[in-house]
Amino acid sequence: MKTKLGNYLQLRRDDCAVIMASFVIIALATTALRAIGSEAQPLDSGLANILFYFSNFPLVLLVQYVVLLFIYKPDSPFRFVYQSEAIRAFLPQLGAALVVIAALSLFMPAFTAVKSAIPLFNEYDWDATFIAWDVALHGQDAWRVLQPLVGYPLVTSILSYLYHAWFMLIYIGPICVALYVADRELRLRFFFGFLLTWTLVGMVGAVMFASVGPVFLEPIMGNDRFAEQMAYLNAANEQHSVLVLEVQRMLLEWYQEGDYGLGRGLSAMPSMHVALAMLYFLMARQINRWLGWAFFAFLVVIMIGSVHLAYHYAVDGYVSILATLAIWWVTKPLARMVLRPRESAPATVVPGTVGAAA
Repeated sequence: MKTKLGNYLQLRRDDCAVIMASFVIIALATTALRAIGSEAQPLDSGLANILFYFSNFPLVLLVQYVVLLFIYKPDSPFRFVYQSEAIRAFLPQLGAALVVIAALSLFMPAFTAVKSAIPLFNEYDWDATFIAWDVALHGQDAWRVLQPLVGYPLVTSILSYLYHAWFMLIYIGPICVALYVADRELRLRFFFGFLLTWTLVGMVGAVMFASVGPVFLEPIMGNDRFAEQMAYLNAANEQHSVLVLEVQRMLLEWYQEGDYGLGRGLSAMPSMHVALAMLYFLMARQINRWLGWAFFAFLVVIMIGSVHLAYHYAVDGYVSILATLAIWWVTKPLARMVLRPRESAPATVVPGTVGAAA
């Protein structure tokens, strides 16, 4: 079933399902926040987040345009824009993608609002448990196991840059999936997984297992167990820039000031960095073998970085991987239920889009 809004917007059943799911979660998060009297409301940062998402569309579309120029090799690149059948056929897909991404951009502040309000939902009292689990699994704190392998200032600096590159999975990745993944079932599974991962792992899990992580254990809890790790990171920063240190400083400052803006809030268990990297790996491996391996490598880097850079205990990542696997498994029947058997086949492939590998 297709709902046509003008000539350049066609919202399909799966698009509407993603939009509806986004607003249902926003409503639930808002209700929960109001119930505890939190000042952090999901829509406060909604407009700013929409603008941030939409500012990335031109970059992605520029890459698409260059690909089409390479394929068709027109005499006039400028005339090609308004004469190309490929571009005209792509416009309805672009219109639908804009609406879906707008819904996601309104959803993301719901995560931040709940994360900022964790102390109002629950006490930060799980760190000792996760420290004990790490020691039980590794014989000592996990960062010490990794230190002989990655404990070099240049390596630490590189890991900190790659750790920041993870934000592309939030602001670039969904745009690419909305525009270029032609397999409707895979596309819908990704967006359901995206919403469920942020909700169940990033909100519900973070509230249930409230913990601050190694970096904030001393300034918030008065426990200096990871002082040696932080001393190393600060010493490494004197030789090569360790980007996370400034972000960690700002997160602590926002927490102490009660600032509930976009990107604020503290939580360690489970790790959304690892969960989201895992989600992309699960999707990518169904598109292309080599793309899957690339995202697996990125998952490993994020897992190592999350521990080495003092954001997380190792068990935070392990739990996130298992939770994301379970969520991905659930998305398959959900997607098929939305699409129905007669609509589960991949849509017509627009030049520059990708489908699932056989």
